[in-house]
Amino acid sequence: MLPYPHHFVTPDNIDIDLRLHNHDLQAKIKSIVSSLISKSTPKNWFATTKRKLINQYKSKFLLSSIQNASLILILYEQVELGLSKEEIAKRVQNQLNIEYTERVFETIENSREIEKLSPGLGRLLVAQARSILIMKSIAEKLTEDLENHLKMTREKLIREHPIKSKITRWIDQKIFEERINYMHHHEWDPHQLAIDQCKSLGYQQAAYFI
Repeated sequence: MLPYPHHFVTPDNIDIDLRLHNHDLQAKIKSIVSSLISKSTPKNWFATTKRKLINQYKSKFLLSSIQNASLILILYEQVELGLSKEEIAKRVQNQLNIEYTERVFETIENSREIEKLSPGLGRLLVAQARSILIMKSIAEKLTEDLENHLKMTREKLIREHPIKSKITRWIDQKIFEERINYMHHHEWDPHQLAIDQCKSLGYQQAAYFI
């Protein structure tokens, strides 16, 4: 038992579980999780899984039922030409991270040691981690959207002001102003998107605190 109450219910009947904020419990969880990850992940897992993903990606659009070798070659070349090596590497790495994360989450949720430490703690820990990943993903996506918007703005300025746009100070000021304007109009997007996604996945506690 924890030395103080850790479970509360909001006026909207949202369950709030604050066990993860107990410092003593945090230290024990960290030790257990570190040991679990070390024991449950084979040394060659990353290399093996990465190779598997690369092979899957290369054959993703190939139809196993096609008998015509030349047609297979054409399809394969189209797939290869569709994405650069850097893009393929990035997608493979992203998928590798996802598979590793899911592997870790499953290990944590099924850990008897964590469950013994405090019932339901594994599920709570995974829910918290998933919520953080959601917020991180949204932040990255919105940052990418901003950079794409500024890129389009710069291109538009160059088209519409071919002379002025050659003045570095002028175009930099315009881009800066557009950045501020964009951020002002979208300042609550990260919060709302995070709340919506957390709610849709059942992470009501995370949505409540966001």
